Amino acid sequence: MMRRVFLLPLLAALAACHADVITPPPPPLVTPPLVALTAVHNGPTNASLLSAWAATSARAWVGGQSGVILAWDGSGWRSESIASDETITGIWGADTTDILAVGSSGSLFHRVGSTWMGERLAPGVTLLDVWGIDQSRVWAIGTGGTILRRSHGSWRAMPTPLPAELWGIWGSSEDALVAVGQNGVILECCDTGGWRSASSPTRQVLLAVTGDGAGRTVAVGGAGTIVLRENGVWRVVPAPTSLNLFAVWSDGPGRFLAVGDGGRVLSGNGATWSIVPTAGPKENLRAITGAGGRRFAAGWYGTVLDDRAGWAPTLEGGL
Repeated sequence: MMRRVFLLPLLAALAACHADVITPPPPPLVTPPLVALTAVHNGPTNASLLSAWAATSARAWVGGQSGVILAWDGSGWRSESIASDETITGIWGADTTDILAVGSSGSLFHRVGSTWMGERLAPGVTLLDVWGIDQSRVWAIGTGGTILRRSHGSWRAMPTPLPAELWGIWGSSEDALVAVGQNGVILECCDTGGWRSASSPTRQVLLAVTGDGAGRTVAVGGAGTIVLRENGVWRVVPAPTSLNLFAVWSDGPGRFLAVGDGGRVLSGNGATWSIVPTAGPKENLRAITGAGGRRFAAGWYGTVLDDRAGWAPTLEGGL
């Protein structure tokens, strides 16, 4: 029951809006009649986008509420149908012709060529992330301590030491994997043959994890929490924000980006971080990815930012 009570509000935080209640001023004594409404902007979706993956600077995908998946072709975003209204919580691809997405009802969606096909991978489980090394070695994680591994086309469950909600996974090899989640849980695999609990320096929920391929691994989470693994030890490092951080990504040694509430984009080397200026309405951001020197961040109301000319919206929600 504890896990379910925790999961529902946090999934809502991924996709729903929160604002302080402000008492509006009294209306004017005379209100002019409404004559007409004119559309000033109409993006392809108003759904909150929660996941992202890029293959190149001209090929990227984002996914979110109501089964929405959008594909970037180098000049614009277009919708791709998965024939489901399940919330897409994670996307990862081996290449542009073999992409996987996981959903909130335990489903796996597989894009082969230009067609998405779905299957119920884990009934009763909310899958929260998917990540892989190559086409043959892929992991999906979720509620109840669920970790599934795909090897040569078939999936199997891996034993885990505790039933925590797991929100993010990454690895430098199949023998050096990290999963993070509820209450600061950190699991590591597989130098000892299976998943084991690692000593965590925080009790804050950890929502995403990645590494730079040069010995530094970073996880981010609630209340601006950033934890760094270096030389085998995890430690909390100072963050320039106390807002929730939902995603982290790296494109090389000492180069990390993290995103979260309030449209925050952070840049750092893992140990030190700063806030990156952004343009646009500051919608809450839930995913970040990049390839080929171009980076994308996705979030609420169909918002996608990229950094081609500073962080600015390349896509905003529909009406």
